[in-house]
Amino acid sequence: MLSSPHLKIGLIILFSFFMNQIFGQQKYLLEVSGINSVKGNLMIGMFDNEKNFPTQGKQLKQLVVKVESKHQIIDVTDIVRGKSVVAFAVYHDVNANEKLDKNWFGVPTEVYGFSNNARGTFGPPAFDEAKIKVTQNSASWKVVLK
Repeated sequence: MLSSPHLKIGLIILFSFFMNQIFGQQKYLLEVSGINSVKGNLMIGMFDNEKNFPTQGKQLKQLVVKVESKHQIIDVTDIVRGKSVVAFAVYHDVNANEKLDKNWFGVPTEVYGFSNNARGTFGPPAFDEAKIKVTQNSASWKVVLK
């Protein structure tokens, strides 16, 4: 019965349909607000552990997105897929020098934010405060830059 070419083709089509339903329809979006000006780039770092969070250069993945409005929605599906927990660190690199500018006290002069809108008291928040669980369903997460 399984030797029938029509049955094999039918099973392949059915399998492909279900795989597309499971994996092909997921969409993960990062909504960023609090952007002060329409210039420069958004620097988005994705982390999957507390050891590296939120050190620039130690992120698992990084996206550089040109700022085109003061409120942007970025598709992060490709970098999130396959992960169970992630945390985002985002900053507005106004002068496009690919670093978070700081004053001589070490305080950032460019706005920044983290997933879950986590904020640290004296420095960045802990990974546990910023981490988000990635489900098999589509999701949208918000980061407000301050």
